[in-house]
Parts: sequence; structure tokens; C-alpha cells
Amino acid sequence: MGIRDRWNKAREEFEAQEQEKKAQKASEDPYHEQCGDLVVEDTFAAKRVAIYQNGYVRIGTFKLGAPEKLMGISASDGSSNKTGVGRGAAAVATGGLNYLLFESKRGDLYLTIITDKKTHALHTPVPDDSEVRSMMKLEAAGSAVLKAPTSSGDVPSRDSGSLAEEISNLKTLHDQGVLSDEEFNLAKAKLLGSS
Repeated sequence: MGIRDRWNKAREEFEAQEQEKKAQKASEDPYHEQCGDLVVEDTFAAKRVAIYQNGYVRIGTFKLGAPEKLMGISASDGSSNKTGVGRGAAAVATGGLNYLLFESKRGDLYLTIITDKKTHALHTPVPDDSEVRSMMKLEAAGSAVLKAPTSSGDVPSRDSGSLAEEISNLKTLHDQGVLSDEEFNLAKAKLLGSS
């Protein structure tokens, strides 16, 4: 058996193990039949958010709550870097303590998730890079789920130009590391209506 054959066999075994893990996790989830496969789960503003293939979302602090039908999702990034002049003036005024106590960013991040039951307004006042990535990942996954056909008979109601733009946006998020390979492929398949 050559190196390529051993590599292919190892890859096939790994993929089989991953499928088995996914099936095991799905069988342990009491909401799997209703919600479908998990598209993404992440933490933003001290809340766990899970978005599912069939257009459901679960949100909770320590434990995910009951499924709610996702109706809309939007993210707002109000953060921006402080100017050098602003940091300098603050350093003079505080004797340099601002460099020790405060981050170089200001602004807020908001993730608004609208469901059939309520509107969840998740907010973080001092964002770091991981929270920005989480917000972008959750918004992209939620938008992809909302735009995806809900059954095999549904046809996307958009022209090929906007579909190409949406796939391009997903690719950009994937290239930036916001979406993993699996998340990117699942979201793309949803947009194309092939899953």
C-alpha cells in the first residue's frame, strides 16, 4: 500500500468518524427533528446562540433555551479605533492610566435576533476581535438560513446576481476565518438549495 493509498484510507476513516459523531450528537438533541442540523453555535455578549438548518434559533445564558422560529437577524458595529490625538489627550489628563485601564477601541456591538416569540437585543459595550468575529459568524449563518429554501420544492426567489453576491460574501467571511470550512459549505449549500 502506497503513501497515497494510506492517506486516502486515513481520510476516509476520519470522515466516517466525524459523520458518526455528528449522528450521535443529533440523536442526543431532543430538538433535532424540529430544528434540523446545527449550523453554528457561538457565544456573543455572554449569551450562547445556536442557529439551526430549519430556521430555528436557541438562545441562553448557561443553557440554550427552547427553540424559537428565526424571523430576522442583524448586526451593528459601532466600534472604531480611537485617534492618536484622543489617546494622547487622555494620557495627559489621566497621567497615562488610560493606557493601562482602557482598550484602544470604543463603541458598541449589537446583534438583534427577531423570533416568533420575542426580539433578543444582544449588546457588548467594549468589543474585542473575538466578539466581532462571533457577531459576524452568527449574522452570516442566520441570514443564510433565512434565505434558504425550507423544503426541496422551494426555489430561491432572487436573481443569480444577488445569489452570486451572497456566495461571495460567504467566501469573504470564510477567507477571513469567521466561518469554518464546514460552516461555509453548509451555508453555501443552503443558498444553492442543495441541502
